[in-house]
Order: sequence, then C-alpha cells, then structure tokens
Amino acid sequence: MVQLLNRAGTIHVEDEVQQEARDVVEQKHDRQIVEVRLMLDDGEHITLPAGLTAAIRFVLDGLTQGDVSIRSMPDELTSTTAADLLGVSRPTLMKFVREGQLHSRKVGTHHRFAHHEVLELLRRRREMQRSALDELRRIDDELGIDD
Repeated sequence: MVQLLNRAGTIHVEDEVQQEARDVVEQKHDRQIVEVRLMLDDGEHITLPAGLTAAIRFVLDGLTQGDVSIRSMPDELTSTTAADLLGVSRPTLMKFVREGQLHSRKVGTHHRFAHHEVLELLRRRREMQRSALDELRRIDDELGIDD
C-alpha cells in the first residue's frame, strides 16, 4: 500500500511494495525497461513517453534500496548541484562559466545556474561524447583493429 504522508509530496511505501519492486527488478535481470504502458479503468492503454518511463525505471530501482524522494527541479541550481548534475567538479563548472559555455548569476558571493541551461549543457556534452565515440569506432573500423 502507498501512503501519502504530507502535501509536500513525500510518499512512504510499505515493505510489501518495496519487495514487489525487488521482485520486478530481479525479473528484468540485466535488461532495461524501455516502455511502460498503463491500463485505464475503461480498458484503454496509454504508453508513457520515454522521459517518464526513465523516471519510473529510476524510481523502481530506488525502491529496492529504500524510500525514494522525488522533487521537482528548482529554477536555479547551486554550483554544487549543477556540478553534480553535469558530473564535473565545481572548479570545472566555473571553467565552463569563464569559457562562456554556461551562464551564471551571482547571489552575494555564490553563483546560481538556470536549471534549463545546465540541462542543455549536459545534452550538448553527451552529444559531443557520442560523436567522439562514433569517430573512434569509425577509425577503429578503418584500421581493422580488433579487441
């Protein structure tokens, strides 16, 4: 049973639901969940978009560890949060600011970052990484190098 504990959106799940999550994760083994479909009370099915499916996959995996807390992302992020989201150190984050790759605004002595700009930088960096990997694979194929 799922219980809503307060209006802030904190959800507590019973041990039984956590065990159900563990069972599902065990059944999927190393395979990835790529689609989630909901069946409505009138029998109609709705397939969830990829982003929502990924969120549910993350929550399901999290439930196997214990309670999961979900919050919406604030409009502005601290340097620590932005760096964590990008998977870089705070000095590297500030290097991005100096290079003009990311904008920030100062609040006193602290920098704040618009979450949509941080996510856009993350998207661009991932695309660059994918392109670099594709180029390495192409070079590897041209040279005929095997593992």
